[in-house]
Amino acid sequence: MSNEFEIVSWNETPYLEINDDAKFTRTVIQKKYTGELEGEGRLDYLMAYNADGSATFVGIERVTGSIKGKAGSFSVKEQGTFIDGMVDSAFSVIEGSGNGELKALQGQGKYKTGHAPKVSFEFNYKV
Repeated sequence: MSNEFEIVSWNETPYLEINDDAKFTRTVIQKKYTGELEGEGRLDYLMAYNADGSATFVGIERVTGSIKGKAGSFSVKEQGTFIDGMVDSAFSVIEGSGNGELKALQGQGKYKTGHAPKVSFEFNYKV
């Protein structure tokens, strides 16, 4: 499946700052999807940064749009790391979260990227 997303907005707020430049943040991200998956997403991350700038994150995203013309929405859970300027992330559809023509959606995916305006990702799914 050929897919890309772009970040439309990124709003990150620290909620715990630690003496050695480590911190915890909450981040709200708006995304736009193109490819076999067309639509928009709202992703909420909790991120833990280390003093060296690396980070670990977990998130939940609600995606609204269509997959190969089947319309609906669904949620995914995501986890990953940010190390040496690279994101390595994996996600999976939350069972039972789909609606509309995507009600029975199952799937998982992943991506690796640096800072880029558009990110290609793998998404293996079954509707």
